[in-house]
Amino acid sequence: MSLTTRFFYLMILCLSWVNLAQAAPRCESIFLPTVLEVLQKIDATHNKFLLKGSNSVEEIGKDFSWLRRRKLRKLINDTDLQTFVSDKALERYTIELGMVLFGKKEVVDRWLRQNKEQRLEDSTVILIKEKLLQEGLLKTWLEVRDPRDAGWTRKSLDRLWTLLQHRSLEWLRIPLALPSMKNAEVPPELMYKIIRDGFKTHAEEARVALRSQNHIEAYNTFKKIYGRVIFGVLFALNVHNGYEQIQDYHNRHIEQTIQQIQEIAKHAENAVTQIKREQFDQAYRSAEADFIKKWGEEPTPAEREILRKKIADALNMSVP
Repeated sequence: MSLTTRFFYLMILCLSWVNLAQAAPRCESIFLPTVLEVLQKIDATHNKFLLKGSNSVEEIGKDFSWLRRRKLRKLINDTDLQTFVSDKALERYTIELGMVLFGKKEVVDRWLRQNKEQRLEDSTVILIKEKLLQEGLLKTWLEVRDPRDAGWTRKSLDRLWTLLQHRSLEWLRIPLALPSMKNAEVPPELMYKIIRDGFKTHAEEARVALRSQNHIEAYNTFKKIYGRVIFGVLFALNVHNGYEQIQDYHNRHIEQTIQQIQEIAKHAENAVTQIKREQFDQAYRSAEADFIKKWGEEPTPAEREILRKKIADALNMSVP
């Protein structure tokens, strides 16, 4: 037997041993909860708010498209919670699973087909479901994880993905992509009221608590459309050679997207300014209350102006 043949036999033997070692289940993993069992537990604990009492992957995804059902089966059936190396890795998985289970908030169709009240209801329900999913999976992961399972390679890849998704790097991608804006938080008290009684019973309270969410979603939807246009234009400039070909690409692909941008821009206009103004008002009310508590009287007009200026400077905005 030649040296080359021996080498190949050795490589095949090593690869077979690695695959068998990876495929061999650990005895204790048999007794650990599956992702589906965790989802069912969250659903049962919270008035069937998460899955509406569904007991199987097929039942959960019965109204999904074929591709979405396939993705759901893969995410639920092929995932072992104890294999996540960090809470950040679990968070990335939760975001992906939540998007498949509940759909996306930032899609153009919602702005074209739904009114403001319908969008608020859908957004609030999805925000609550995402929160329940994240808290439930994290709690289970903390109970079943074993740090000894995580090798150096997996830990390094996890750190790399965490770094690439850091918010500070989003600003470096301008103008190719806009930074995202974090969704509003549903107050815990309101969240459990809606879980218990349904959204419509507490719709007005949700509207007040999540008044900035409409602007946030408008901006994030605009951000997605903006990215597609930018990359579409770059692709056109790199692939097509000559004015006629670029113009043809523009006519076939860009104009339709620009119409969508114009439709969403009506809702996204002044979104960031509006959110900052709401943050300013909230901060000023809190500062004024602290002043009265400390000094036993309301601030003078001059002192009010000082408070307003300090808050505006902290928010990097002009005094309203």
